[in-house]
Amino acid sequence: MPASPSTGVDTITGDGLADAMLGADVVVDVSNAPVWGDEAVMNFFTTSSRNLLAVGAPIGGRIELGGPEALGIDAWARRLFAATGDNRAVIADPHAQYYGTELHGAELTPGEGARIGKVDFDTWLAANPQQAR
Repeated sequence: MPASPSTGVDTITGDGLADAMLGADVVVDVSNAPVWGDEAVMNFFTTSSRNLLAVGAPIGGRIELGGPEALGIDAWARRLFAATGDNRAVIADPHAQYYGTELHGAELTPGEGARIGKVDFDTWLAANPQQAR
């Protein structure tokens, strides 16, 4: 069952959350902050995650998913631009923040024991050229 503010589920207030999770075998959290100030983003994800976890621990445990290629965001952008004929330069800023946090390494790559997908970027791009534009 999709759960979102438009369906009456609010992960910040918790409204509708327990009912939405009732009987769920799998929960995929793809929530996103409605505002992007550093403090607001941190508060959103902290509160939203806390409320999701308060409903109860996952019965089957937690599964971490990842793709078969571990690259920085700048490298992904360069590959996408090259594949779509976009000639803009991508210049990485090592102090740029991602959701209010400066990254230092492998924070966005899956850890040991993660389920790793088999579809790499080039295979995805070949199957979805319209989505890359």
